[in-house]
Amino acid sequence: MASFHFQYLRIYMMFKNWDRSLITLLLLILGLYSARINWHDGQWQHVIESDGKGYYAYLPAVFVYQDLHFAFYDSVDVQHAYDPSLAFDYRSQVHNVSINKFYAGTAFCMLPFFIVAHGISILFGLTADGYAQLYVVFLTLAALFYLGLGLHFFRKLLSAYQVKTRDRALVIVSMLLGTNLFYYAIGEVSMSHVYSFAWVSVFLFFSHTFLHSDDGRFSWWLPFSLGMIVFIRPVNGLIIFTWFFLAGDIQRLLIVIQQVLQQRIRTAIALALLLIPPFLQLLIYKLQTGHFLIYSYGQDYFDFTNPHFSDFLWSYRKGYFVYTPLALIACVGFWAIRKNRFQCVSILGFYIVLIYILSSWWNWYYGGSFSTRVLVEYLPLTGLLFAFTLQWLSSKTARGILYFLIVACIALNQFQTMQYRYYMIHWSDMDRTRYWDAFLRWDTDLVKTQSSNP
Repeated sequence: MASFHFQYLRIYMMFKNWDRSLITLLLLILGLYSARINWHDGQWQHVIESDGKGYYAYLPAVFVYQDLHFAFYDSVDVQHAYDPSLAFDYRSQVHNVSINKFYAGTAFCMLPFFIVAHGISILFGLTADGYAQLYVVFLTLAALFYLGLGLHFFRKLLSAYQVKTRDRALVIVSMLLGTNLFYYAIGEVSMSHVYSFAWVSVFLFFSHTFLHSDDGRFSWWLPFSLGMIVFIRPVNGLIIFTWFFLAGDIQRLLIVIQQVLQQRIRTAIALALLLIPPFLQLLIYKLQTGHFLIYSYGQDYFDFTNPHFSDFLWSYRKGYFVYTPLALIACVGFWAIRKNRFQCVSILGFYIVLIYILSSWWNWYYGGSFSTRVLVEYLPLTGLLFAFTLQWLSSKTARGILYFLIVACIALNQFQTMQYRYYMIHWSDMDRTRYWDAFLRWDTDLVKTQSSNP
């Protein structure tokens, strides 16, 4: 009888947490799809492209060429370009030396997978130049690993907010298949966004756990994840301000701060864990230029007097709500939590500040990209708002309408992702005319039209 009850409990727990198995299934399906589009002859050469060249370049620079000034770009990197006419030089000149304009945090995330690929290449006498096909295979696996890591902690975050299993599963599927997270986990795996998404998910979960603990104890993953977020993309350090929202009220936040100040040794260790990742970037700068603090982006800048708030969200060029309408549905979540005024105002204020800063970048549409790519890392927050929306809608009619909209948004996102991959949606210069000319359209003439220069 005891054995029967134990088996029943196991089956119950498996069913209760079936959204965990769903994540595994989704990763397997996406892994097969990624292999199909990224591993075969020809396609693998165009996986490491655009900004991804710069993010990735630290690995061959250190482990293959021992050259942190990236002189190998002219001989090796260009040779592996899918289209030499589209070669992207990620270097900039600082203190009269050549450096990588991008930060090394993304490469640090890729490091274990690169080491395995490099080791196999050397052991079996394969091409070990850092850009051969095997390296690309392991790079796609790295993106899938961090996607899985992000989804795992995103699921735990939803569970911490007591979102029902059915709704957790729906939110996870929606955020993965109905937003540009799908594209940046599969289509442009050398970009930083899926790695940032993972660490933001880790940070948010451990922050929530810490902020609502009775004894003020925290996991060491909390400060380290924040350090990694900054190491990958410093501007994303803004995520620390979600603590107001995660705490739920100001009194809770003040209590936690007081507890932190009382735990001096743990706080000192946490501060060290936070600073270690970004310090690695400063150390690289020191080795490159002789200076710890430099600005590597040259003439690129933020212009806070000229934010493109409306363009960032609504333009046909890259507007987030235009190309990721599921995020617009998630905004209902602001209304759903309106009774907790502090929580509602804090998360709304966070998004306003975030979009103001991100849209103030000189290239507010962030070059070649699908939708607004710099919001991919904040999808755990978008997903939370989406979950609040689901919990708020109680009537069958309202939920039925929402389910229909979710399916429509997922279908649209998947179709437009394919259009973008095949240049039916232009990588940079969409406008009203081009958008509606391409809307739900699939033909070869459109490829020629949209991929040509404006």
